[in-house]
Amino acid sequence: MAFLVRVSHYEVLGIPYQASTEEVEAAYEMQLAQLPRSTWRSLLLQVRTGRCAASLTSARETLTRPSSRARYDAEVSSIYFWMPFH
Repeated sequence: MAFLVRVSHYEVLGIPYQASTEEVEAAYEMQLAQLPRSTWRSLLLQVRTGRCAASLTSARETLTRPSSRARYDAEVSSIYFWMPFH
């Protein structure tokens, strides 16, 4: 049986809820650099890596725009129990 786990943008980037825009950008760049672009050997790995890149990009785009971030935080506050990651 497969389970779907909902992961917040903060978890995707590995940053705390209070992270600044600069910290969001830095975390995005670091996470993106860790994706194995040069070692894509199979279609499945390409799909998984592409999904990771899309998740990282979505997180960055949402969390670096104040209005989008406020809307996102309000939307997910009822779903997630915020715990600092660091």
